[in-house]
Amino acid sequence: MDTEDFTYEETLERWALHDCSAVQGDRSADEMIALFNRWKSTRSKPVAARGTVTSRSLDRSWTSFVERWNIEGEEVSTQILEWREAAHSCLSVSALALEICETSKIRSFASCV
Repeated sequence: MDTEDFTYEETLERWALHDCSAVQGDRSADEMIALFNRWKSTRSKPVAARGTVTSRSLDRSWTSFVERWNIEGEEVSTQILEWREAAHSCLSVSALALEICETSKIRSFASCV
């Protein structure tokens, strides 16, 4: 079946979460799963079904990740991931709180207990 025969919704549900059968490149399944987890964490998104996050939504997210990986290639995808991680750490409230605590410890302030 040609991809043109799929509806948009079917396209997003092509692969189940962690199904690496369509991943192009030399990365192992474990490496791809780790990259996906890093990718999701840059937007503070969960990587497991719980609460309002369904298996279906994770399948869609995984499919989108695999599609993007295959289109952009390993080098570009990795560069984008590293950029997103850097941007996330700059904007993350928890990262800022940790930095404040570390700085206060260095300067002997007791602001973080």
